[in-house]
Amino acid sequence: MAGWAVQSVDRDDADAIAGASMVVVDGQDQPPLSPGNRIVAAIVEGSLVPSFPADLVIDAKQGIGPITEIFSQWLPPDIERLERMEAMLGRQGLWPVVQGLRAELQRAVDGADGVDAHKMAGLAGTLGFAAVSASWQAVDQGTGDAATARRDSRTALVVIDRWLSEAP
Repeated sequence: MAGWAVQSVDRDDADAIAGASMVVVDGQDQPPLSPGNRIVAAIVEGSLVPSFPADLVIDAKQGIGPITEIFSQWLPPDIERLERMEAMLGRQGLWPVVQGLRAELQRAVDGADGVDAHKMAGLAGTLGFAAVSASWQAVDQGTGDAATARRDSRTALVVIDRWLSEAP
């Protein structure tokens, strides 16, 4: 489950595009994305500006080296701890807790007011999402910024969505 799942999809496959976390924009013809899509990174040609929000926009002409280094920041987290908890508690027992974290992370990513950074850090840490926990803990302590915490939350959402989509 760790890492990115890469697939080529037809421009008209709305479901596949809606589930994308990263896109490559080939030419001026941009994919039909809504503001609700969680696009972590977009690879574009030249000075093209995406018509959708993305954490990172990369010029394809930079070559693979800089792109690989940048993408390593957005790798989905490891879920070893979550899998251990699933083995102990059972998937059905863990399901509501993971759904709760997912809902809170989504609220934060959407920019909702009143996000409880302390609660977010604790729940993410309990379920093994160390980077998300550290980011929200830094926000709670006034030493971090919410943009980084939201970025880390988006990468965790990629993994959580995959985990939740597996049949219990």
